[in-house]
Amino acid sequence: MITGDNERTAKAIAAQVGITNVFTEVLPEDKEKHVKQLQESGKKVAMVGDGINDAPALAQATLESPWLWD
Repeated sequence: MITGDNERTAKAIAAQVGITNVFTEVLPEDKEKHVKQLQESGKKVAMVGDGINDAPALAQATLESPWLWD
């Protein structure tokens, strides 16, 4: 999980859904770098984003799901 949220919140949510690899307090421009690093290590990466600032990471991801809010 790659999120801009604080560590405590992110780890609580990740634990509820079984995610063990968590990157917290990540700036929008750094999310794409994390996705690339995971892919380079052989991982397939799914990305869900809620704003235009997630577009680079969404485009880099193996599987993407953009969420657009009204």
